[in-house]
Amino acid sequence: MTTYLAALAQYLPKVIAAIVVLFAGVIGGRLINDAAMATAFRLLPHQGRQLARLVRGIIVGAAILVATKQLGVDVSLLTDIFLIALAALLVGAAFAFGLGTRSIIANILAMHYVNKSYGVGQRIRLGDDNGRIVRTTSTAVFIEHDEGELGIPGQQFFEQRCLRISKSASSES
Repeated sequence: MTTYLAALAQYLPKVIAAIVVLFAGVIGGRLINDAAMATAFRLLPHQGRQLARLVRGIIVGAAILVATKQLGVDVSLLTDIFLIALAALLVGAAFAFGLGTRSIIANILAMHYVNKSYGVGQRIRLGDDNGRIVRTTSTAVFIEHDEGELGIPGQQFFEQRCLRISKSASSES
């Protein structure tokens, strides 16, 4: 009986440490869940909840692995699987982000060069559209059009031929 009690006395701190780690993981997961929900205000509500749940699941999963390891169980295979799944998830998110922002980045880069060649007040013709440039943003040029302001993405200045009709607003008079 003393052998079993001695083994339990040696194992009890590991169990307590595993419970503390698991408890901290669950509490940390909830805190991160709330923080993710608060920062995901630009997403649709269900997307924010899914993102928050995913982050909480990753934190709790890591806590479970650490707690199990604390108990003396060899979890190296599970750790490897967890890390591979996490890496695949992050690579997929990076790939989706890259594909989703491709046209925005192309317009931002194009506008860098458009702003060097064209300015507010100049009259231009781009394809079937022509008018005076009234303003530019980081992704588009806005021209005065018969029906109002027309926004032209910066990338179109490189994909189509653009004719500068006047150098500035003062040269029109």
